[in-house]
Amino acid sequence: MRMETQATMANLLVLSVVRHKKRHDKPFKCTVNGCTSAFQYRKDLTRHYGTKHPDMVEEPTTYFCHVEGCKYGFELGRGFPRKDNRDRHLASHAKKGDL
Repeated sequence: MRMETQATMANLLVLSVVRHKKRHDKPFKCTVNGCTSAFQYRKDLTRHYGTKHPDMVEEPTTYFCHVEGCKYGFELGRGFPRKDNRDRHLASHAKKGDL
């Protein structure tokens, strides 16, 4: 093997290890006493606060099901803290033919 090729392979291996370690680095830690959650990205920590600690968010958002009589509808006040969960729920109504 040529010297340049060996050096290139070694550099790629180092970069690969650094990239892999970054996947495990979670600098965004939850500040709620007793909560040990940590995240790689700030957006995930923000979502965590809204879902698990809604009192930490200025205006928690609730997403409601629009199917009449659903227990996750606005009338019953349950709803979902995340839009993706509400959308998944609506898909279950679509499968049942409620929509």
